[in-house]
Amino acid sequence: MPVFKSPVGNKLARDAGQVWPAPWEDKNPYGNVYEINGHEARHPGADLNIAGGDLNEKVFSMGPGVVEFAKEIGGDSLWGNVVIINHGIVDGKPLYSRYAHLLSIEPGIKKGAEVTADKLIGRVGSGPAGSGMDPHLHFDISTTDKLAENAGDWPGMNQARLQTDYVDPKKWLKASHVINRDATGAQVTAEPAGPGPMGRTLRTTGIPVTASIIDWFVIARPTTELRKELSKPTGNTLPFSFSFPLESNPQLVLHERFLWVQISDGPLKGHWVKYSNESKSEIYVSSTRPAS
Repeated sequence: MPVFKSPVGNKLARDAGQVWPAPWEDKNPYGNVYEINGHEARHPGADLNIAGGDLNEKVFSMGPGVVEFAKEIGGDSLWGNVVIINHGIVDGKPLYSRYAHLLSIEPGIKKGAEVTADKLIGRVGSGPAGSGMDPHLHFDISTTDKLAENAGDWPGMNQARLQTDYVDPKKWLKASHVINRDATGAQVTAEPAGPGPMGRTLRTTGIPVTASIIDWFVIARPTTELRKELSKPTGNTLPFSFSFPLESNPQLVLHERFLWVQISDGPLKGHWVKYSNESKSEIYVSSTRPAS
């Protein structure tokens, strides 16, 4: 399943990578020019809405991370209750997601709390009392530190700022990504990756594990595939019983309906070896030497 998911919808639809899951619609998409408080602005995210009404619908974190902000933004703003989550460094950039106009914030969702992609963080609302807004979820994604610096950041009509600090959330959630460091500063660990829509490949992250490098062996007869770059088939293979160094708990990456591992050391360091099929009903390598 995807590492990053829609913040709304049922679990089956979110796990399937649907963006946006029916009956949810985006009534004010990224970059759309609209009027707010008597001024025009370019929208930095999505306004997610159900035509028949969505007040009190569940809102989930789009992915694993640490809560950066979770409270009401007062004053004359229309933000109301806001949650911001720090997802660490993804694709080499900071990653934050923001969820606004919430009716309520769930107990335990406070600055410093760790969350998962399925964590309930709040309920859909309509902003502060007297705002006059219809219920909906404002959801946006920033690939800079702007939301850490200012929870109510808004680019207005500044298109350059919009494109620098925010991304189209629908396109971003449908694309493939690599987590470099999670929000606690931990590097990518030896957890399996999950497929997103259309078979995209995503690496996951989490708390670091201690892993020693040991010899593994090809146990599939007669061979298993070897690639220098995961996305580029070469036709190269490793023969039965061939040994190569891997971590004792290797990272698995799903690609083209197979799980792959990356060789940890030696002359083939960095090359990818086909580990198993997607269901793991067929395993091609093992830390146990095969019988000849």
